Amino acid sequence: MISPRLWPGLAVMMATTSCAEGSADFHARYEPDFTPGKTTISIFGVFHEGRMSRESWLKLGPPLSTALGDKACEPGYDDRLSIDHAELAASIDESVRDEGITEELLERLAPSAEGAMILVVTINGHTALSKGVDDASALGPGGIPQPGRGARTRAGQPPRGARGRGAEFGEIGISGTLFSVPLHRSVARLKMDYSGSNLDDAIARFVARLGTMVPGSSCKGWRWASAPPR
Repeated sequence: MISPRLWPGLAVMMATTSCAEGSADFHARYEPDFTPGKTTISIFGVFHEGRMSRESWLKLGPPLSTALGDKACEPGYDDRLSIDHAELAASIDESVRDEGITEELLERLAPSAEGAMILVVTINGHTALSKGVDDASALGPGGIPQPGRGARTRAGQPPRGARGRGAEFGEIGISGTLFSVPLHRSVARLKMDYSGSNLDDAIARFVARLGTMVPGSSCKGWRWASAPPR
């Protein structure tokens, strides 16, 4: 996990919300030159259990798309990437598997993003498998990737937990990192610690809070042929 010390001068905002479904603690960090407001966002995808997860996107994609004013935002990491650019997809898989989501990876992806920002979402913690992203394995505890300026640090890769349907736990972690394409660095991060096992409720809360950081923003796609990661 990249140290918070690599985020110098960050403004910090903390808030807690709760209801019958569970409680959520939010921690927002952003660079002084980041101002919440309207922008264009290219969503790379969802990092889950040490890899980019298409299955996780199926769960998180619809509410996130709605928050960005789109019926269906298209993530950069999807089935079409594997089909149309198999070598590129394999390169991304290897990089993420070996090092997690690093600042260097986001910088290499930036020329292919059509938006002014790249968004990467991470899900980790404990959750109910039957309600969550994947019925095959539980989300294990671990760090959430926090890209820092110039850092090449491996993001925490949570170990595998209990398997099987209906495994119930009580914590869910979701975070989102915004990487500025013109500034060539990460400028904001939202982290949510959710006490409860209802992933749908956790996602809804995270997406709602993320929307306050980028109000009125819209989705943009990717043009992979222009600058594939090295």
